[in-house]
Amino acid sequence: MADKLQNPVKVRVERRRARRYPCVVSIELFDLQSEVQLQERVTDLSLYGCGVAASKPLPVGTKLRVRITRKRGAFSAVYGRR
Repeated sequence: MADKLQNPVKVRVERRRARRYPCVVSIELFDLQSEVQLQERVTDLSLYGCGVAASKPLPVGTKLRVRITRKRGAFSAVYGRR
């Protein structure tokens, strides 16, 4: 027990810049380098991003074209860190 107190586990608290709103909509992810296209589901949206339930994770820094589709329309954007 004393060992646990001397070596505490660090917990990372995630703080988002904007509130996320739960939703379920289709998203098309297109990898601009490999030209691979994936169809996935958005789980939440915010002013600065969205959560995606992806079948497999993409590498950090992957440049993507995203298209979020809903009954009344669609939204497209290009994402990637420089």
